[in-house]
Amino acid sequence: MPSHPSATHSYPDLATLVMAAALLILLEYGASQLPSDWPILIRIGALRLVQCAVLGGLLFLRRLPPYAIGLGRRSFIPGIKTGIGGCIFMGFLALIVGGSLWMHDIAPLPLIRVQLPSAGPELLLFFVVGGIIAPVAEELLFRGFIFSYLRQYGWIPALLISTTFFAMLHPTPHITQWVGGVVFGIAYGISGSLLAPILIHICGNLTLFTLSLLIF
Repeated sequence: MPSHPSATHSYPDLATLVMAAALLILLEYGASQLPSDWPILIRIGALRLVQCAVLGGLLFLRRLPPYAIGLGRRSFIPGIKTGIGGCIFMGFLALIVGGSLWMHDIAPLPLIRVQLPSAGPELLLFFVVGGIIAPVAEELLFRGFIFSYLRQYGWIPALLISTTFFAMLHPTPHITQWVGGVVFGIAYGISGSLLAPILIHICGNLTLFTLSLLIF
């Protein structure tokens, strides 16, 4: 008989999920106690990096293998391929939806506009934190832990519930979060690799930021 409750699982178990939630709540509280004069992007970036470290540490302490959250070596190449394919698909989908809205006299670009900082260093930090660090942290939690745990109850429930958590835990849920959550979940489910949704998420965020910077 295994000596550890997680040793038989190839996915995060409920105890691990509860621990992750408790730790992340503590992290959020700790971040709220940081000096108020710290730039908000510095606080968010630091919080998300610590979040990644904490979730990785929890995975190790619970003796869960990396492939339990889609980080196995065998899924690396499929993840890269699915991620690139997903980025291309999202681009075509955006063109089709945008073209349809334009044909109905609805300007599509203002609907996806992101409010960007005006200062140079702050703008660069926004791209790094919002375009790279945050997507990695979010995919680790919502697809790596939540989707992976729920997948034992069926692929569709895992997709819908993880997407709902992903969208609703954003400060201002937007259609892009709902659509993104579905696409990220499908990419993860198809490839079995967390790299796929991470790549698509990063690509999507950086594309939205770049369009907002160049057009508005």
